[in-house]
Amino acid sequence: FPGQIDLDGIAVNVRYRFAPGTDDDGVSIEVTLGLLAKIQQDALDWLVPGFFEEKCIELIKALPKRTRKQLAPVPDRVAAVFPSLIRVDRYRRGRLLLAFAQILRDRFDIVIPVSEWNVDRLAPFLRMNVQVLDNKRGVIDQDRDVEALKSRLLARLEERMDDGLRAKFELTGLTIFPDMGLPESLVLDESGDHLSVYPVLVDQKENVDFRLDSDQKRQQRSNRQGLCRLALLSERQSVRYIRKEIEKETPLLHQYATLGTRDQLVDEVLRNTAWVAYFQGSDIPRSRGVFEERLKDRRGQLVETYFELIVRVRTVVARRFDTAREVDDLSSKTFARARRDMEEQLLRLVPHNFLSTTPYDRLPDLIRYLDGMRYRIDHLRGKVGKDETNTEIIAGWQVRYARLTDVGGNDDALVRLRFLLEEYRIVLFSQVVGAREKVSEKRLEREFEPLEMEAGLR
Repeated sequence: FPGQIDLDGIAVNVRYRFAPGTDDDGVSIEVTLGLLAKIQQDALDWLVPGFFEEKCIELIKALPKRTRKQLAPVPDRVAAVFPSLIRVDRYRRGRLLLAFAQILRDRFDIVIPVSEWNVDRLAPFLRMNVQVLDNKRGVIDQDRDVEALKSRLLARLEERMDDGLRAKFELTGLTIFPDMGLPESLVLDESGDHLSVYPVLVDQKENVDFRLDSDQKRQQRSNRQGLCRLALLSERQSVRYIRKEIEKETPLLHQYATLGTRDQLVDEVLRNTAWVAYFQGSDIPRSRGVFEERLKDRRGQLVETYFELIVRVRTVVARRFDTAREVDDLSSKTFARARRDMEEQLLRLVPHNFLSTTPYDRLPDLIRYLDGMRYRIDHLRGKVGKDETNTEIIAGWQVRYARLTDVGGNDDALVRLRFLLEEYRIVLFSQVVGAREKVSEKRLEREFEPLEMEAGLR
């Protein structure tokens, strides 16, 4: 029963109270409003050692009977695996339910799907309570669902940041890497309270702004764009050369016009050329010295990377252009459902910013997916019924994916899931084209479940 626990580098006070039926019965941690954004539900689910074994027992008791009876007697089964759960290299690392299920599977050869866990059936005292305190240690709000707590209170944090704090730290019009660096997060002491904020670089085309954000979810994407812009501003001669080269791409410019403007294409190509040349596959630079050293070490790679990238861009845009025309030609009402589905697929696959939404090494896969669409069109006649059945199947997965993207989260995991769905489309509609990896409903369920659990969608 520790008096403090460490959550992602933050030491927070722990308070215990035996008061069944009250909001703070059991274990509570105390945090300030400014640190609330850094508290993650995954870490809280591990509770504290003194209550943890009882929680594991109750988690198993809440399983469906067909699974629960395989783990009888429950206290003995939990006692057998508990030492493994509280090992230093496992305790409070990652998601409790996934770790617990894996240990039970390894020890007893029992598979527990993520969907069978029922945390809502636990007694309140077996779920960590989070109390947000003001400067006088009064409780502003509390909840055992940290995301619900954040949604209620983070708007207040934004107001505090707007009240002079942003002006103290933020910078505008940067053309070189900021002097203070680009830390993953900052904990600021503001009138005795600690505020956790996330520095971001915001691309403004001609320059970059350094801003503070209360939401870490926006940080990765924004920093990528800002770093690329700073790199381009440092390589003006190469940028001028690349711009002239893009102007020679007459067929590409014509075909891209159905997606976006010439300026959008030029900007997409330049920023993503910079990303591949300087940052892809490496940790992003956190200081000006590291940033400048990175550009120096890779001097000359910008133009070289451009010529590699533009080949892929030409191919993707041309194939998308031809595929879009074939989709448009599906004028019969018989094909209306298939046409709508493929129109939506095209928008997802190759939007105007497809270079920013598609990892560089996955660009060739876009060609294969577009070829899969054309195969589907060529073989649609006489198979409309089967096509509609498959369309219904994939539509259900797309709805689930859309819910995940609305919530936000791990960008890399969402990208992986998006491409897995495209591979499943190949399996459903155009197997002859060939999927990159094996995909089935069962595998998709395994991939979706943990992400949906983490996002609070289950």
